[in-house]
Amino acid sequence: MSSSDAQNSKPKAAANNPKPLWKRPVSWAVAIILAALAASLTDVIKPIITAGINQITETGDPVAFRTEVHQGAGDVTLPPDASLSGEDLAALEPMRLQGQIESLKKRGAVVAGGQTLMVTLRGNRTDPVRVTDLRDASACTGLRRGTLLRMGAPMPYEDLSLRIGLQVGDSSSEAKQWDEKSLSFRPYFPDKTITLKKGEEQVINIDLYPAAGKVCRPQVQMTVIHRDQKRIQQLVPESQQVPLMASEPAEAEPRYSRVYIGGNFCRKFVAAPPDWELVNKEVICGPGNSPPR
Repeated sequence: MSSSDAQNSKPKAAANNPKPLWKRPVSWAVAIILAALAASLTDVIKPIITAGINQITETGDPVAFRTEVHQGAGDVTLPPDASLSGEDLAALEPMRLQGQIESLKKRGAVVAGGQTLMVTLRGNRTDPVRVTDLRDASACTGLRRGTLLRMGAPMPYEDLSLRIGLQVGDSSSEAKQWDEKSLSFRPYFPDKTITLKKGEEQVINIDLYPAAGKVCRPQVQMTVIHRDQKRIQQLVPESQQVPLMASEPAEAEPRYSRVYIGGNFCRKFVAAPPDWELVNKEVICGPGNSPPR
């Protein structure tokens, strides 16, 4: 090999064998800084990217829920176009109270008294969500009075953990809770909120108090806040909207075409005499017509 060829080969050998990074102090320092910067940027950007992905991929309402409607037995009303014959009343006689009420409901009857919605809420977002309000959104119409059946069965009251009361037929009324200290109702919101993490559940019981002289299809609107965005959710599916009305006072009876006494009062339904509430039930029902046991 000539001397000129040897000289030409030396730069190539040097180019193919660069110095290790640790032997180049400036390059080594720059590499460390860049690596640290990349790691710090990853820590900052990663949550932003993850939040963006969650916003895109998380579907459905911010709060998932399941609603159960609890209705007690009470007086029953029928509209004018759904009157009862003597045979219809006789067919009710062998039934127990709940069976009588279910049979009458199939004929278009409305059961008087309140209802309780047992609602199970579950957080449905990665970030916590807050329930900040409950409002009535029921559709109500005037009560059509035809036949009134006094059943002697007020709705029972159950002592439940989180119980909120709501007046039906008045969207401006506030959700309230009974205060044992003051022995009065006080607004539940905004002093309190219900906060739910992802998958966390909370059961609330909403007592619906019906308005006098109206029949309502109950609906409750829930306000949910998620990342400063407000969402309104309806808590009562249409298939679970059981008609709701208040118990009728004695003064309303003259507005009915017919008023009967039965259920837990009399085994056989009998026509109600004036001021029947002041008369002994055994006298009203007649001999051998004692209430079913």
